[in-house]
Amino acid sequence: MDWWKDVWWKDVIEEHKDDCWNCNRNWNEDEGALLLNFIKHSDKVNDDIVKYVIAGMDKPQCDKVRSIELNLCQITDAALTTIGDHCRHLTTLHLYKCVEVTDEGIAAIIRNNPNIKYLSFSDCNRPAYCNRPTSASIDAVIEHCPDFEELHAQNGWVGLTSLPDNIGNLSKLKHLNLGNNSITTLPLSIGNLPKDCYLNFNGNPIKNVPFSTIEKGPAAINRFFKLKEKEGAAESNLM
Repeated sequence: MDWWKDVWWKDVIEEHKDDCWNCNRNWNEDEGALLLNFIKHSDKVNDDIVKYVIAGMDKPQCDKVRSIELNLCQITDAALTTIGDHCRHLTTLHLYKCVEVTDEGIAAIIRNNPNIKYLSFSDCNRPAYCNRPTSASIDAVIEHCPDFEELHAQNGWVGLTSLPDNIGNLSKLKHLNLGNNSITTLPLSIGNLPKDCYLNFNGNPIKNVPFSTIEKGPAAINRFFKLKEKEGAAESNLM
């Protein structure tokens, strides 16, 4: 922890005169919200650093944290569990290229932060034999975050192979970026998402809905599924 005290704290304080004590914490003056941004030295930030920062905050400070940026940091589920245990009012979580995190760590934050609206765990890609974030992380969002708006989980190699059947329950979703995964089938309920929700499934081997339909959005997908249902019913009547 000597590196943390002697190098990073001093560096951040010199560069960011108005930041909070001993850490790269930027206040949003409009809301009194707190941002924890670990990106500046992401190659050195690990579980111990995250735990040390959280341990140095009292409950009123933890309650003001709205956004945590851990992109490219060398963390595991242990760091996310610590965050989930102490920070209960997050709205934004950035985990881009945190290659050691899994569903367990993401869920540890999601289940204690029902106000989360934005989640990114893109490029959390590890070799196929390792654990990695899957649709279980999306399940946690559906269950615990009713106001969720934006998910980025692209470039996951084979991390995402399917979507929860009830993904259509995300009634406030605005942006679903799941490009370059291994999703083969879209569930029927995806047609129930808000009609203006942006969908990106490029690079997935989806077989049950044409990409020309997906590009038109949830309403077009809903119409496609209803048409297929009618055609199936008509075929059954002929038999």
